[in-house]
Amino acid sequence: MTQETVTETARLTEVMRAWCAAHPYSTLDIFLGASAEHGDRLSPRPGVCFTLNTAFASHLNEVGVPSSVHLAGVQDHDSPDAADVGSHLTVVAQLDGQPHLTDVGLGCGPLTPIPLRPGTHSFNGFDFPLTTHARDGQRWWRLGIPPALSRAFRAMEFCEVPDDPRAGARAGHFLSPATSPLRDVLLIQGWVGERLVTAHGPTVTVRSSEGVLARTTFEDQSAWQSAVHGWFPDTFGEAELSAAWARLQGLRA
Repeated sequence: MTQETVTETARLTEVMRAWCAAHPYSTLDIFLGASAEHGDRLSPRPGVCFTLNTAFASHLNEVGVPSSVHLAGVQDHDSPDAADVGSHLTVVAQLDGQPHLTDVGLGCGPLTPIPLRPGTHSFNGFDFPLTTHARDGQRWWRLGIPPALSRAFRAMEFCEVPDDPRAGARAGHFLSPATSPLRDVLLIQGWVGERLVTAHGPTVTVRSSEGVLARTTFEDQSAWQSAVHGWFPDTFGEAELSAAWARLQGLRA
């Protein structure tokens, strides 16, 4: 790794952290039945991988960092032979001529560029193993997600070859309130310093490499909204959080 690559990696890490602080992972729009397909590509609302990573790739290209989007999948198992491609979209950026994974749409993923070569990469005290394998004549990469960070999936897998058309088709499926598998899931998640904050329904959990630091299931709307605003300031409006709480109560009834 050249000094230029080290410098570019450090700079892009800061960009990724700042981007995710402004645009955390959130299913709020889908949960409220709003279409998330036609937002500002360079400055999106908090959203899911298809909006966040597409916008981030556009941003990187705008500032002179060649980047591409890749059809991917998140998986709840450890076998690379049982692919679930199409449930995720990721970004690969070129730093000093070398491809790096730069995903800002996982919620619990590492916010630092990861060079595409097998190995284990550390972020905030967690290890993310990156492996590779061949499928249908193409190279695929698989990023392991520490179990402590996600109960929903164990890995994210993507093809080295960009695939904008198929990625766009899958995005429409996931972003439409009528077809999205996320339409009844309220999830807001992001890194705050070295802590991962997850608001899943009425429960807010704070994790670090030391374990679960706090977990609170709120019964009071005002307290829940204050917690969300506290961890994700200047991000969500009062009206949309109130509407989300009302729908949560309806689903729980």
